[in-house]
Amino acid sequence: METHRHSLRLTAGNGAARAYVRKCEFRIGAPLTFDENDPNLTACDYLLGAAAGELVTGLDRLARRRRLTLDRIEAVLHAELAQPLAALGTVGEQGVPRFVAIRITLYVDTLEDPAGIHALWHDVLCRSPIYQTLRACVAFEPRLELT
Repeated sequence: METHRHSLRLTAGNGAARAYVRKCEFRIGAPLTFDENDPNLTACDYLLGAAAGELVTGLDRLARRRRLTLDRIEAVLHAELAQPLAALGTVGEQGVPRFVAIRITLYVDTLEDPAGIHALWHDVLCRSPIYQTLRACVAFEPRLELT
């Protein structure tokens, strides 16, 4: 199979969108907000969460398929957004808002052979469509730390 078409349907109203995919739905708030009390996840939150989630679940699932025991996986992601005030429409701000760097570290507790886990990590990165897409347009730095 060379390509797969992925489809979502979205509706908007009351300052948020609702996305429907397969038999699931989720709410998407503003593209970006700095209000910590905003009850909605932003589009940027979903993007970064999806990038991290793909790597965490990808590592977990592939380890299980290969019968490798990973006792715990935790990820910490940091992203740098250029021109955030332009994204909010602040008067006088110019430029193009975009992520210029994404750094993610996966911390893995395991007693497995480190070489095998690093080979697993490499395979996960090769199989991850969100990572492969983002790394082509932003400085994306994934790291694996065995603890």
